[in-house]
Amino acid sequence: MIENANVLFILSDSLRADCLGCYGDKNIKTPNIDGLAKEGLLFTTIYAENPLTIPSRTAMVSSCYTFTHRPWMPLLKTDIHIAEIMKRNGYVTAAFSNSPFNARNNMNRGFDTFQEYVHKNSPVSPKHYDFPDLYRVPADLQDKMSWYTAHIERRLYASEKGELPSDSPELLTKEAMSWLKNNVAKGPFFLWLDYFDPHEPWSPPPPYDEMYDPGYEGRLFPRPRYDICSSLTESELNHIIALYKGCITQVDDQIGLVMETLDELGLTDDTLIIFSSDHGEPLGDHGTIRKNGVPMWDELTRIPLILKGPMIPKGERRECLIDNTDITPTLLGLLKIEHDLPSTLLEGIDLTPLIQGEIDRVRDRVYMGHFTRRPYTSWVEGPLRFNLRAAIRTERYKFIDNCNSRIPEFPTGNELYDIRKDPLERDNLIEEEKELADQLRNDLLRFVDFSFYKNYYNRLLPTRAHYS
Repeated sequence: MIENANVLFILSDSLRADCLGCYGDKNIKTPNIDGLAKEGLLFTTIYAENPLTIPSRTAMVSSCYTFTHRPWMPLLKTDIHIAEIMKRNGYVTAAFSNSPFNARNNMNRGFDTFQEYVHKNSPVSPKHYDFPDLYRVPADLQDKMSWYTAHIERRLYASEKGELPSDSPELLTKEAMSWLKNNVAKGPFFLWLDYFDPHEPWSPPPPYDEMYDPGYEGRLFPRPRYDICSSLTESELNHIIALYKGCITQVDDQIGLVMETLDELGLTDDTLIIFSSDHGEPLGDHGTIRKNGVPMWDELTRIPLILKGPMIPKGERRECLIDNTDITPTLLGLLKIEHDLPSTLLEGIDLTPLIQGEIDRVRDRVYMGHFTRRPYTSWVEGPLRFNLRAAIRTERYKFIDNCNSRIPEFPTGNELYDIRKDPLERDNLIEEEKELADQLRNDLLRFVDFSFYKNYYNRLLPTRAHYS
């Protein structure tokens, strides 16, 4: 179909779908991402099966459901990695990332070149510089400090020296495009660009910092607490959203530079481009800011997905339910890469027939959730699933099991929404539709139980070693 096509995978962290022009935001400036949608295929209803940074990326690269059986953790040896498959099939592989898509989380597997820009082992990290005392973090506190501290520290230091911050999207793009120019003649490439923006801290440089809320003079919140929004004024919340959108436009400009490089090298017509995100961002919807409690509402779980390239329909949309475990099997299907990976490893669905218009849907429901970092509490508090916040989304309804939430002012009861009538998930029908809620909850728990046991028991089988 598009055998031997180059593959460019672009990920923008924390990008909720409805904050893009092509997904309906009329006030955002995203001409380059919108251009991909205009020239390619946009999926309107794709969900992150686990709306957290590393679990979501694990689902993408391995096609494995994570929310049913594991917390935030590095990629397992028994997981597949799409880069390993691409490398075995003759692709030159490279990744450039300023996100936690890094070697520490085993995401470097299968990449010939792997450049990361954020964590302390990066060649451009603060440990290689003589930092002013003002910005220095005592060694005995480094492991206790937030990862974000180093992120902000680098930006402060770089701005004083007049350099690009070592975690900036501009530096990532510059070095990735340099790699592409130097390696384009070596064969088909699989290039992964992982931009951490618009993840907080929301501190975009000029002109993005004042692009959407010029003249703001109130308090600054580059990294708001995981919190409800009652402590913020309307003006403060609007400014946070403006900074978030500034980060989006900053990334969009970088994507424009990437597209220009493809054109200059004559690669545009021979490159399959995949654009997506790992999860969204609440931005004050439902009264929350950041991923407070990891809610299952659409503002966090619904993500963008756009494909552009050879044999991809131009300017079309697909409105059926899919999730991000489908990305890897779809890539393999489009490229006609043969494999003998069992369904216990490759849990997603190949969307190729859907993309080509041969069918109009691949499933009638999707599942999503968040597995706690503290599964040991199940020994005290009951069955394992009670440490799981999870949801099931059918074509019409979404049911959310909130388990035993202990976050003040955060929902502790279950939720049911009629998405057709209530797309913003404001009218909880859990009391009016108890029978339907019970049916959906039982379906959700069956899926969780089946996936949990399938993943753990199958990981004991020796056949899995063949794919690691």
